[in-house]
Amino acid sequence: MLLDEKTGALTFETGLRLTPYMTRKDLLAALKEAGGTSRDLGESGILPFPPCPAAGGVLAPVCFLREDRLAAITLAAVSVGQKTVLSAEQQRAFLFAAFQAKDPCPDTLRNCVLHCAFGIVTLCTDPRSGHALARVAYT
Repeated sequence: MLLDEKTGALTFETGLRLTPYMTRKDLLAALKEAGGTSRDLGESGILPFPPCPAAGGVLAPVCFLREDRLAAITLAAVSVGQKTVLSAEQQRAFLFAAFQAKDPCPDTLRNCVLHCAFGIVTLCTDPRSGHALARVAYT
């Protein structure tokens, strides 16, 4: 399971674990272990991670920091199974499956908010660009 619904921790198949309010130091250590590089991001509040396998596909996590602590994570679908060119519907279906949630509006692709004990998960789709994203925000 990618998301721990009680704590908000995300655990990928590689063993990468992102937990709410991780410090910049811990995130940089996790980034290095995941094979990524900080590429002189300095005091940037954004840390992109390399794509990580999860739930039958690959997700690209981007971490957002507030006061040097993890405040939110945005996830984009990179691939599902062997497919790397994905429609908005395929990306959206993969994201909902990764969060073990049922899509309440697969026909309209409307944005959805999942309220959790740790904060919220927002799943959004742009039918024009064909991109779907999930954002985990800790409150």
